[in-house]
Amino acid sequence: MLTGNHTHTSGTYGGISVTGSSGPITTDGTLEIKRSNSVSLGQGITSSGSLAQTGPGNTTLSGDSNTYSGGTTISNGTLLATNPSPTSSATGSGSVAFENSARLAGTGRITGGVAFQTGSKLVIGNLFGGSNGRDFEFGGLLSSTGAFEARLDLFSHLGNGTLNSSLSADQLVISGTDRLIDLDIQLVLGNPNSLLNWAAGDSWYLWTWGGISLGNRQITLSSLSARTLPGGLF
Repeated sequence: MLTGNHTHTSGTYGGISVTGSSGPITTDGTLEIKRSNSVSLGQGITSSGSLAQTGPGNTTLSGDSNTYSGGTTISNGTLLATNPSPTSSATGSGSVAFENSARLAGTGRITGGVAFQTGSKLVIGNLFGGSNGRDFEFGGLLSSTGAFEARLDLFSHLGNGTLNSSLSADQLVISGTDRLIDLDIQLVLGNPNSLLNWAAGDSWYLWTWGGISLGNRQITLSSLSARTLPGGLF
């Protein structure tokens, strides 16, 4: 349980073993994060334990060597996944659940099954702004119980009625084998650069299905929130 500012040199704390001030974390219990500010865990988290975030702060998982298998539950605050390796998983091999108004954000990759509950949020790309589109990759099951909010930002456009480059917008990437993707989405399209000169036919890459067959693409778009378009465009 992380309830304050701690520096561990070594030892075991409630089933959590930490080696070195920034060494790997081995957990056979539950690593509970209750902080109201930001904490970053770049070291590997391993063994059979789980991770739970119950505090309202931001927790960043940036390591490429997380292999813990007990699952992840985010019931409060924001989980920011920024692991760079295309073969890693920010949350180990277990399933991940986002409850209440909890958020998943970042530019990383999760291979375990991810479930969004009603009211939870997905913010693809940089949480604190950026200049180019980024992507978030899901390699496992992806589902929701009720509608959740997904935000993707549009950063640039040609304004001539054509498909823009992949860096022009944030993108949700689905990888891996064919499986059911069952989501109820409240889609929010952000316009951080106040883009103007819209044209009929402008389009962006927002979603990559990979190997998911048409029959397994079960998506409900509950609502769409975007900037007001000029007259004649919808």
